[in-house]
Amino acid sequence: MAIEIVVVIGIGIAIMASILFLMGRSFGTASNDFELQKALQNACQIWSTSRCEDDAGTIKVDYVKPGRTSGSCSTQTKACPLSGGVDSLCAYSGYSNSDTCKKRCGCPE
Repeated sequence: MAIEIVVVIGIGIAIMASILFLMGRSFGTASNDFELQKALQNACQIWSTSRCEDDAGTIKVDYVKPGRTSGSCSTQTKACPLSGGVDSLCAYSGYSNSDTCKKRCGCPE
């Protein structure tokens, strides 16, 4: 009877560890998405104070894309441009061209 209890407890621990592992991975992804959206919102607010007249590529905020160690949006610079290429807040958020980025930031078209 003691061996059966040990087996049941072992299976329970394995199941709990699997659940915690899967939840931890999804929480990390949600946290990264939240940080990206927060940085995008900050950049949009900065841009809108100039009535969106400044070049969106000159608007930079602190953001590090997970896994990047050099270049824009990396641990090296931490400065991430609002728009202007694949390494920008708008591109990371799915706003691939300047018109959709402007619309997201509430700028006149």
